[in-house]
Amino acid sequence: MSKGYEFQVISSTIPTPNATDIEKEIERLGFNSQAKSYKSAGNFEVTKL
Repeated sequence: MSKGYEFQVISSTIPTPNATDIEKEIERLGFNSQAKSYKSAGNFEVTKL
């Protein structure tokens, strides 16, 4: 996953997405298991849409 990659995560937790929801979205986008290890919301800039 390249730096600056943007994607949307549907999550019921506010203000930051649940790590499980992030991991599911990373997997859905086809990234490998190494990318899924970055599932913590702290690794991303979170913007509420």
